[in-house]
Amino acid sequence: MKNKPIDNNIDETPVKSAPETKADEKADRIPIIDQTDELEKLQKEIEDLRKVTSERDEFLKLLQRVQADFLNYQKRIKSEKECWDKYQDENLLRELLPAFDNFGRTLKLECTTDEAKCIMDGVTLIKREVFRILEKRGLKQMKTLGEKFDPNLHEAVAMTESAEHKDHEILEEVAPGFTLNDRLIRAAKVRIAMKPKQAEKKEEAKSVEPKAS
Repeated sequence: MKNKPIDNNIDETPVKSAPETKADEKADRIPIIDQTDELEKLQKEIEDLRKVTSERDEFLKLLQRVQADFLNYQKRIKSEKECWDKYQDENLLRELLPAFDNFGRTLKLECTTDEAKCIMDGVTLIKREVFRILEKRGLKQMKTLGEKFDPNLHEAVAMTESAEHKDHEILEEVAPGFTLNDRLIRAAKVRIAMKPKQAEKKEEAKSVEPKAS
């Protein structure tokens, strides 16, 4: 093998490295960021955000409770106002009922002269007009004759034995009862029917008779 001849014309001048640019110098001057500090900072921001979110939720719940309480307050005030409008005249009407009863008693009197009949006609018209005004305020007279006695609406002042009527059927109205917008303000005083004692004894005897086997 032959050795290659050495080229004496090769330039052996040392190669100079490229000069550093300004950008490289600036990069060398940037400080190294501490990742630990940056992570702690981020965690603190997250905790602060959670705290603010929690406070916001609590405030929202409080606002909802206040709003619900206010709506309930409005409903209660409205209901109380409606109740007041319906029953504000109750005490006054209670005081007027005895006077209204006197109209009824007067009209039951027997008229023997034409003059008395004219007076009674006038009383009838007055009673009708007064009751018409009271009805506008919600007053209503209860129907009693022929109805079944109800202790919640009626007051029994007399009892009469009768085989022709149902037990506890109202036979007579002694004093009328009234309601104000469906609220009882005076119970009607009535006379009611009751089964004769003999009929009751017969029914009791039938109930205790032994059944045929």
